[in-house]
Amino acid sequence: MAYGLTFALLEGTQRALVSDLSTHKGTAQGIFQASVGLATIPANLIAGMLWDLLPILPFIYGAIVSLLSALLISSIEIEKS
Repeated sequence: MAYGLTFALLEGTQRALVSDLSTHKGTAQGIFQASVGLATIPANLIAGMLWDLLPILPFIYGAIVSLLSALLISSIEIEKS
């Protein structure tokens, strides 16, 4: 339930941000979705290796990566039109 709610809240905003930051909207969406798909493979491998070390580590790693991502996104200046 929580995953579905999180996915529903984030998917639309991610697509909107990609669309707002690009002049070639279709190409940008395709590259974004391909990047997300390709990033899923190493992400799952890393999570599996961390889980084998200690089951809490994938969650700590996810929290750290999320924090870094939020900091990077907040540093982007978007022009208001």
